[in-house]
Amino acid sequence: MRYRLTRIVAATALSATSLMLAGGALVTTATPSAAAVGGTNVCASFVATFDPSTGLSIGRLSGCHQQGSGTTVETPNLADPFAPNPVSINWATGHATSDIIVSTGPTQRNPCPVGDIAAAVSITVVHGPYRGSTGGYVICLDFSDSPLIHATSVGPVVI
Repeated sequence: MRYRLTRIVAATALSATSLMLAGGALVTTATPSAAAVGGTNVCASFVATFDPSTGLSIGRLSGCHQQGSGTTVETPNLADPFAPNPVSINWATGHATSDIIVSTGPTQRNPCPVGDIAAAVSITVVHGPYRGSTGGYVICLDFSDSPLIHATSVGPVVI
């Protein structure tokens, strides 16, 4: 009787351990881990081109540690370039779109190539992955291929 009770206790403990491990694996893989406090995503670079004939700025985020790369679409407010603009990011995973608000402003330093204009960009995510996160980056605006305007980030982009 004593050995039978020991076997039942041992079998129950092994079953419970297996269930906890399986359940823990499901729980930990159900949501992506955050890259930084607040659930932000960090991308290595961003490039975009604004075409005045379409009124659209199409860009690409690359080297993002979550959601893969992303394609951005923006209709800039040319009347007031410092006004907040809505932007959509379609992530390469195909599972999500982040809607963000970007605002541009002056920057203290100009790390851009000669002839380019530097601007500080702030980001607030209003819908989708990373909702509530804030971030930003410094961007270089190249007007040498006018009327097209090319933009390239300096350093990482925090979303």
